[in-house]
Amino acid sequence: MYPHLDRLELGEADAVLADAVKPALPQYLSQAIEPLLPALFGPRGLAGLIGQVPFVPRHMGRHWSRTAELDLVLLDEDRERAFVGELKWQRRPVSPGVMADLRERVAREPALRDLELTYALLSRSGFTRLPSEVPPDERYIDLGAFVLP
Repeated sequence: MYPHLDRLELGEADAVLADAVKPALPQYLSQAIEPLLPALFGPRGLAGLIGQVPFVPRHMGRHWSRTAELDLVLLDEDRERAFVGELKWQRRPVSPGVMADLRERVAREPALRDLELTYALLSRSGFTRLPSEVPPDERYIDLGAFVLP
């Protein structure tokens, strides 16, 4: 509100909403959704999402380091397998090319180097197109089908 206080005091709330708030809302919603991702894949999560993980996740969260920032990392009990996800919370479909970026970031992360990995793109609005053959270690998850009306 603060950057738009003058306009709000002049009664331009609708204009501020249209010009400043709505265009920035997807970015803020993305930041709000990211902390919830592990719960969606946990034991009480959404059945369709749990089935995407090829093991029972026991350790869950985000991962930040000097070499990588990852929206979602799920690990098995023995920390030998990881499910690594990238969230895209935007109104337009995501290009599957983002998967290459995720793979590159994970490859630079020493903490994940020796693990059996599964990569996932999670999109609010689906994908522009999917590869004709999806490798067995990749998942393309349209969250809109699970969490949006």
